[in-house]
This record gives sequence, C-alpha cells and structure tokens, in this order.
Amino acid sequence: IEYIDELSPEANESKSVNTIYSQNGKLVGHNTDISGFELGIKYSKYDVKNKIVFILGAGGVVSSIIIALKKMGAAKIIISNRTKSKAEDLKIFFYNPSETDFLKKAKLNGNKTENGKMMFIYQAHQSFTIWHKLMPEINEEVINLLD
Repeated sequence: IEYIDELSPEANESKSVNTIYSQNGKLVGHNTDISGFELGIKYSKYDVKNKIVFILGAGGVVSSIIIALKKMGAAKIIISNRTKSKAEDLKIFFYNPSETDFLKKAKLNGNKTENGKMMFIYQAHQSFTIWHKLMPEINEEVINLLD
C-alpha cells in the first residue's frame, strides 16, 4: 500500500489491496475481496440479512468478508481463531480440498455451506473488469473449471 498513489474506498476501508491499476497517471489500489465475497454469496442464493454468521479463522481476507457481511445486513458476526504456525506452514504447501471435514460435518448437521470458490471467481472477475474495462461472462463452464 505504501507504493500506491491512491486507494479505492474499498481498499481504504479494508486496509487491503489485491488489484492495482493505472488511472490518470496514478497507481490505484483496489480490493475485490469485498465484492467477490458478496457476489459469491448472492450466486449461492443465500441471504445473510439478519443472520448470525460464524467465521472460522482470522486470515487476511476476513476484514473484507466482515465489510461485505455488514453491507449485506448480517445481524451478528462471530469470529473464532486459533493460531498454529505448523498449520500455516502446511497450508503453504498443500491446496485445500473443495469440501473440508469441517464443511462435511456442517452439511451433515443440516447447515448450508460454501467453500469460497465463487468468491475466488468473482474476485478474478472484478479484477479483470478493472484492468481490461471488459466484463467477462461467468458461466457454468468457468465455474466447473475449478472443481
């Protein structure tokens, strides 16, 4: 962030940048995590308005998720985090499964679960649109590429 000339409102609020572009001769830092998460939840047709949301973990994207949840009207957001350096080291070396044991257990108990794939797709969508001034179509073929 220290090398960027301007921050978008989203980047300023979240204190996080994942997309940089040039505008009027200045480097602008933007955060697509917020809209990526919001659009991913909307794609799943789940309404968080007036719901209690539990977030497991407090990684770098959580501030953006909280902003999106507040914007979407979540009644309460609960965050639980446990820091383990070895787990973080393992995370670097292995890709997460599309359905973790935690998500499997949650689903078995009747909960609706999402693994973050749609947020990832919509983040890329937002960045591509900013960089190329074109809005690509997100269809089932694109979604299935990440299965």
